[in-house]
Amino acid sequence: MVRNPFKYAEGQRIQIMAEQRGQIKSLYLDLYNHVKGELKYLSRSTSQYAIDRKAYLNGLKKDLAQSMRNVDAQTETIINGNMDKAVQAVLENNQIYLSGLGYSSYIDNGKMKNDVLKRIATGQIYGGKWNLSKAIWGDDKAKINEINKIIAQGVAQNKTAEEIARMIQKYVNPSVKIPLNIPGVRGTIDYNALRLAKTAVQHAYQQAFVSATRLNPFIDAYRWVTSGNGNVCPLCIERAETDQYGLGEGIFPKDALPLDHPNGQCTFEVVTSMSDAEIADAIADWYLGEGDDGLNKELDMFAKYLM
Repeated sequence: MVRNPFKYAEGQRIQIMAEQRGQIKSLYLDLYNHVKGELKYLSRSTSQYAIDRKAYLNGLKKDLAQSMRNVDAQTETIINGNMDKAVQAVLENNQIYLSGLGYSSYIDNGKMKNDVLKRIATGQIYGGKWNLSKAIWGDDKAKINEINKIIAQGVAQNKTAEEIARMIQKYVNPSVKIPLNIPGVRGTIDYNALRLAKTAVQHAYQQAFVSATRLNPFIDAYRWVTSGNGNVCPLCIERAETDQYGLGEGIFPKDALPLDHPNGQCTFEVVTSMSDAEIADAIADWYLGEGDDGLNKELDMFAKYLM
């Protein structure tokens, strides 16, 4: 029996990601408007050559580097806050789900949430090879390097300070989809930040989903569900449609659910062999010290994990 008792959390995840996209886009729009303000200063000059180009560009480079660091610091804060929200939504949903089945014992969501967020922040879920903070500040260095390349090419082509500033303005504009065609300079400046943010929240959601359910003895397995938005990658289609473990299409053992790929947006359902009424009866027997001894021991372990 495949069920999705986490529809509330799933809806929250979708909403969080949509709001997060707007939050990060807004940061880069502010950066774009900052550069636009520099152009207004230049255009007020009586002559494009009246300004010491080298001194101006060096000042602009330092100013943009600091502005970029501010954007990335705010981006990191936004992502961490949204991961927290996604995890909290899953854990609250799990508490509602278990309460509906008759499990009324205390659940320490704070401990579980901190554990999930710590494993993502430290890169533990990636084998220690990657973590969010390093990824953000690595991208920060890459963007500053790209601005230096834009300035260097502009100087080599003997462009005015205003012309170079316009090139930088185009680079930092989050609405521009056409790259500058400068070797080593990417297209849309906010792409990596948006990708990191989406991936981090998705992985936080998935890790919370697994943490909340993996010791639940009434949940037998997980089912991979694609986003269904018409842009599903071949890997996710394979995960959803292939019977890799002899459990059915898209069904994975609880210890074998693969981590969603970067920029992913698939979701997951639980597979149970008992109805809600049967689960409620089993929980009642456990409270009373009756029923199946083996199942009661699993419930004891699950209860200790939740406390």
